[in-house]
Amino acid sequence: MEFTGFSPETYDFLARLAFNNNHEFFQENREVYEHSVKLPMQLLEQRLAPIVSEIDPRVRTGKMAVSRIFRDTRFTKDKAPYRDHVWIGYKPGGVRNSEFFSFYIFITPVLYGMGVGIDAGEPGFMNAFRERALKKSVEFAGITGAPELTGYEVGGEMFKRGKVPEDHPFAAWLNRKGVWLERSSREISRTMTPGFADEAIAGISALAPLYRFVHELN
Repeated sequence: MEFTGFSPETYDFLARLAFNNNHEFFQENREVYEHSVKLPMQLLEQRLAPIVSEIDPRVRTGKMAVSRIFRDTRFTKDKAPYRDHVWIGYKPGGVRNSEFFSFYIFITPVLYGMGVGIDAGEPGFMNAFRERALKKSVEFAGITGAPELTGYEVGGEMFKRGKVPEDHPFAAWLNRKGVWLERSSREISRTMTPGFADEAIAGISALAPLYRFVHELN
């Protein structure tokens, strides 16, 4: 099978799950989830996997790159058993999200997006990234200012006391505990055609120079 796009049923399921986050609702609608959410997400990942693997052979592809709908609620006050969003994320096996700068693509009940980044990054990883960005400032500026990245925005939790002055040209990047570059859209109809796979591939290709820079692959 090939990816043909998500469907209105995909987003309808996620929206209803957000308001009916319980086992009874999920079991009654499991077939909808399997057919309209899980399957197209796995088929999309199959299209992306060769591109990502060529950029970085270390990352894990296949079904393990697709998020699970079930939440681990053991260590959180929020006991809702399911997520109302799903994503594809690429990192090596056995590596935590806080340890790896990853490509990702996601859908929620009302929008979709794609990017590359690390959430609440390990201090050692983030310190190495800051040092590299400052040491190779011209290269970093050229990569992050590329026309292909128009529409992408920098995000991540900011430090109360920045690592560089607020007026530093890279302050938006270096003064964060974790950092990502992402674009999102509420035009979910764009995801409902086979061409969305091409949009996702183009996004990964645009973000690849930044990924290679952070991981020192260039």
